[in-house]
Amino acid sequence: MATIRDIAQQTKLSISTISRVLSNDPSFNVSMETRDTIYQAVDKLNYKYKSKGKRNKTRSIGCIMSLSYDYYSDPFFASILNSIQANAIRYNCDSVVTLKYNDVVSKNIFISTILDQLDGIILMEKLPTDILEYVKSKVTYLVGIDMKIAGYPAVGYSLLDSNMKVMNHLVEDCGYRHIAYVGGGIPNERIYDSTRMIAYRECLRRNDIEFDESLIIDCEWNIDVCASMTRKLLSSHPEIDAIFAGSDTLANAILGTLYDMQISCPENLGIIGFNNNKGSALSVPPLTTLEVPTQDIGIHALKILMDCINTQQIHESFTQLPTKIIPRLTTRNIKDDK
Repeated sequence: MATIRDIAQQTKLSISTISRVLSNDPSFNVSMETRDTIYQAVDKLNYKYKSKGKRNKTRSIGCIMSLSYDYYSDPFFASILNSIQANAIRYNCDSVVTLKYNDVVSKNIFISTILDQLDGIILMEKLPTDILEYVKSKVTYLVGIDMKIAGYPAVGYSLLDSNMKVMNHLVEDCGYRHIAYVGGGIPNERIYDSTRMIAYRECLRRNDIEFDESLIIDCEWNIDVCASMTRKLLSSHPEIDAIFAGSDTLANAILGTLYDMQISCPENLGIIGFNNNKGSALSVPPLTTLEVPTQDIGIHALKILMDCINTQQIHESFTQLPTKIIPRLTTRNIKDDK
């Protein structure tokens, strides 16, 4: 049977560091890379850590991050996480542990160890049903971000209303009619069944614009795939006059592709992003986008979760925060051009 000394030998880390990580010591700061190294060794050696149970005087919560955060540290979810971490002590939370989506879905042994020591979870990505049930069997209190979980509270914004705002800006405010979408969906759901596509198609219908499935590109939130597929899309569909990017990060990747293809934005093609990430106002040209109050979402989710933990009560609810279009220079009114 593997011992903690075997873990130390495998990782080249001290026994003290390994012990404090595995016990989820809230006063011990260590990088995610070090945590990953330790947990990978635990999994590889099938080490059984004897948990002493949750501490009585401390509160530890976990944040299960999105796939896009795993891929490129998605600024949208990074902003929510930063807000949670910055306000944790204010709400008597001693430790915030970040968990990768793929690690949770794989149910690695170290994930089981971590979940057993958490008082609550903030969930930022929809999990497969069996994995959600597994998490719920380990942790009593959950709060969803931008998703409703039956029997649990959630915080977010109206996905339908927000995506309609984006499409209305492109079609009604600016006059675009050949609009492509480049982005992604959520795990285990077809992009065409998503709330975003419902808003996309409904706006086209209201404005007598025919839906063209070939203008929908699922790059699975991968920046490199986004750039290459955008190039192919614009080469095969020169009639496109605007692109709805699924996030500001993807929008900036598309702007780079347009520059390489010598396509002027917004003179020849408009772009709108989603989230209003820090730095979007500094892109060239400054990015038109939809602002989502990520900092407020993080604070509300933390407060609700800590209230559930402290009162030992769970109430299903959905706290919905407002969004708004931030018009900048990557879109323009083209109605007068016609």
